[in-house]
Formats: sequence, structure tokens, C-alpha cells
Amino acid sequence: MSTPQLAALFAVLVDAALRGSVILVAALAATRLMKGRSAAARHLVWVVALASMLALPLLSRVLPAWRVVPVPAPRTAELASCSSTAAAELAILEV
Repeated sequence: MSTPQLAALFAVLVDAALRGSVILVAALAATRLMKGRSAAARHLVWVVALASMLALPLLSRVLPAWRVVPVPAPRTAELASCSSTAAAELAILEV
């Protein structure tokens, strides 16, 4: 394997490890909340968590990636950049 292929493989595995950690923490929290339930129900949670971890590398390649939308700047920056009369008009509109 060449270096770019190894880098891409490493990126996929690191991504799957991080997502797998989230799955394991969620399974742990779910089983902690299920203390009164049967052992079979808690076992099912762990089986589903481990099966989903095994499917993560494949699903990461097949499913579309999620992109986070950037948060808009606060309105105070707009007020600071406006002239004093425009800022006064904006302040009146916000009230």
C-alpha cells in the first residue's frame, strides 16, 4: 500500500474508533438505566452495540457524510459595524 492509501485507511479507522466509542458509552448508559430489566434485554443492548461497531467502517463509506452548519455571528457584531443611526434603528426594531 502506498502512503496516501494508508493515510486514508488510518482516517477511516480513527473515525470508526471515535464513533464506536460513542456507541459503547451509549450502550453502557442504556444498560445502567436497565438495572431492573432482564439480563437478556441488557445482553441485547450490548449485541446491537457491538454489531453496529462492526458495521461502522462499511457504513462510513456507504452513507453520506454529515456536515455541521456554522453558527451565525451574534447580532452585536452587526451593531458595531453599522453607523450610529443605523445601530439605533436596529436597536429600536429589536425591542
